[in-house]
Amino acid sequence: MPRRPTSRLPDSVMVVGGAGFIGSHLVDRFVAEGSNVHVVDSMVSGSLANLGTARRSGHDGRLTIQQLDAATPEFAEYVTHRRPDVVYLVAGLESRSRQPMEAVLAYGTFVNVLEAVRSGSPTSKVVFTVPGSILYGDQPARSLPVKEDGERRPVGVAGVVVSSMIDTADTYRREHGIEFTAIVLSTVYGPRLRRDSNVVGAILASRRSDVSFVIDGDGRQTRDLLHVDDCVDGLFRAADRGGGLAVNLATGNQTSVRDLWATAGGGEVVHGEPRGGSPARVALSPSRARLHLGWSPWTSLDDGLARCDEM
Repeated sequence: MPRRPTSRLPDSVMVVGGAGFIGSHLVDRFVAEGSNVHVVDSMVSGSLANLGTARRSGHDGRLTIQQLDAATPEFAEYVTHRRPDVVYLVAGLESRSRQPMEAVLAYGTFVNVLEAVRSGSPTSKVVFTVPGSILYGDQPARSLPVKEDGERRPVGVAGVVVSSMIDTADTYRREHGIEFTAIVLSTVYGPRLRRDSNVVGAILASRRSDVSFVIDGDGRQTRDLLHVDDCVDGLFRAADRGGGLAVNLATGNQTSVRDLWATAGGGEVVHGEPRGGSPARVALSPSRARLHLGWSPWTSLDDGLARCDEM
């Protein structure tokens, strides 16, 4: 991963969801930089296998792993005991979340994290991720790439919950002094990506298993594709930057599903029915991230997809 001038390194970070796709890459980064890293993960969708690199590098005691659900009262006790400088919550809703109760439970976990910080480590900053596609929804072409101060058009209950998470964090900042940065993500891909996470995971899984890939509709729908290394660099910088802001991490570019398949898959395609509830076009502006985080993406799509062969 390229190294650039970055933010002040926190001594101690807690990564909730640290055994998942993005979380494990973030753990790798902080361990490599020399922070004390506390991983909290229920291991429902995360895996210790994702932490293999960090476990080999963190043998000097800088890495602890706790199997724990952040929605439980025990989580607050753990935060009080560890008192991290920054709490990252990267185990939340995904863009493909469709079940209303899943969204409600994710919101409950989010509030529990804020309450744990408020009561146990009030000087900690909270950095959390949300999916941009369901936050901003379908936008007119003239509004793309969408900026953070643009109109939110939440998609389904999950989109409403994501919007509420940002507003709730702002309330905790005003009323309790809990600093936060909300990282609004485009479609993140790279090594360790699960096939059910997003369209890139599904395409790569189809390619490896040599089965037909089903494109919903005509494949003209677009996504903004961000490599996980670029994503982690932005999250890393948010440790002490972007306070009180929602910040997009994205390229600002659109790639259609059919073009992505032609690049990453290349086999037989089956066209299914259009999938309701998904935005037709997605592109998020990275201008605020450049200004407030000193961040910009650097990985080309071709290079990023080539690295996915490491999966």
